Order: sequence, then structure tokens, then C-alpha cells
Amino acid sequence: MALGTPVTGGNVSLYNQYRSEDGYHAIDPTPTVGMVGVLPDVQRRADMALKRSGDVLLLVGEAAGSLGASEMLARLHGTVAGAPPALDLEREAAVQEVVRSLIQDGLCDSAHDAAEGGLAVALAEMAIAGGVGLDVTLPGVPGTRDDAVLFGEGPARIVVALEDEDRVARAQERCAQAGVPCHRLGSSGGTEVRMRTVRGAFAVPLANLRAAYHGPLAEALG
Repeated sequence: MALGTPVTGGNVSLYNQYRSEDGYHAIDPTPTVGMVGVLPDVQRRADMALKRSGDVLLLVGEAAGSLGASEMLARLHGTVAGAPPALDLEREAAVQEVVRSLIQDGLCDSAHDAAEGGLAVALAEMAIAGGVGLDVTLPGVPGTRDDAVLFGEGPARIVVALEDEDRVARAQERCAQAGVPCHRLGSSGGTEVRMRTVRGAFAVPLANLRAAYHGPLAEALG
């Protein structure tokens, strides 16, 4: 109700498991929500793929994420622990409204939430989907470790790609009017995904990321 989301149905699978030679393995519960959306103009739409080199990347919403109940803890440390970050429905609605307005007004054709896996994963997914590298500096958060800056998760965080400075200025103005934080991250381009934090930097060839992203399913299916 708070987000005005047109939910049409859903399903929650709480007891998922599979059997292998070493016994049964549980799969996390998978709540699924069915929704219907309307595009006033189908030509004005966005997906997560970067479309061009030279686009400016903005983070609309909160800079900080949380490692509580995060994918990083589960994947790298085998731990499911901590409380997920709190959801501010008012801020979430404001962030979504700003991004929808940018898309519907033809100012943005690439947008992706920084949820599962955090900001670093969201940016990598945008680069992989579009076949375009990027060079960004992640916003510093006082007292926050680099792993939380890179992989901290949270609501009300969407990365958008904007084609020129005029569109950037208009997006920043809309964020200011809505009381929504806006962080300039960097730009798209090249054949690597480059990220910097206040403590260091790294670069990964886009080809390596694509192989890691697409390879495991093909290997699992033989």
C-alpha cells in the first residue's frame, strides 16, 4: 500500500531441498511476488545494461549498506547472520519515484537496484549486461569498512546511467527536490570494471567477470 504496488498474486516456498550423494541440502525460502506494471510509452524504458561509453553513473539513494544477512556473508563466510537493514518506506517510495520520472521523461535508459550483493555487484551486473566497462569511486561512509561499502546491502538504492551533463543536472535537481541523496560515482567505458574506495582500488577485466557470471550454470548443466 505504501508503494502503490499492483500485486496480483504470489507464492512462498518455505521447504525447498535437493538430494545429492552426500545427503539433503536446503535451499533458502523463496517468496515470489507477482506484479503488473504499465509503461505509458514503451520506447521510454530502462533495463540494467549499460548502453554506451561515456555515460555518467549516479547512485540515487543511500550510500551506506549493511552486511547483516548479506549475500557476502553467506557466499564468502558460509554465515547467515545479522538483521537485514531497516526499510524506510517513505524514502523507498521517493527514490523509486525519482528514478521512474527520469525513465518516463526519456532521461535514463539504464537503471539497476543495489540490493543483493550490494553496490559492487550491481555495477558489475550493469557492465556485464551491456558489455561496457566502467570506472567509479564508491562514496565513503565514515566508520564503514571497505567490504561493507562494496557489498553492503540495503533498500532505496538505485544506480542510473545518464548520457550527458544536462541529464545529470536534471537528475540531481529532482533528487534534491525529493529530499533523496544522490552520489556521482563515475562513468562507463573501457574493457574493465574499475572501482575505488577511500582505502584502495581494483580493476577486473570485463571478460573475466562475464565468464564468472555466465559460466557456472553452463558447467552445472553439462
